[in-house]
Amino acid sequence: MAEIESFLLRKSRGVASRIRLMVYRELGMQQGKRNRMEGGSRVRRCSQIAIGDCNAFTQGCWLWPEDTEFAGMRLGIATCSGLMSILPIVITKLVKT
Repeated sequence: MAEIESFLLRKSRGVASRIRLMVYRELGMQQGKRNRMEGGSRVRRCSQIAIGDCNAFTQGCWLWPEDTEFAGMRLGIATCSGLMSILPIVITKLVKT
């Protein structure tokens, strides 16, 4: 019973986070290792976002660069930056064009 509880309450979220990050990587997001992104987070323009290693984004976090065409990186998050929040974080125009 403990194994079922562990899978349903903890491990399933880890699997969902890995799948979510895999989809974002396929859409062009540059990522380091050991990142975690929980459900409820919002991301757009994946090709304009780069995140380092060991970052965790909790529910409600927004990675939201300006919604216009741009060939470079608009949003860069360092390794182990510790961005964790239960409130939405709206990040726009972090990196000047």
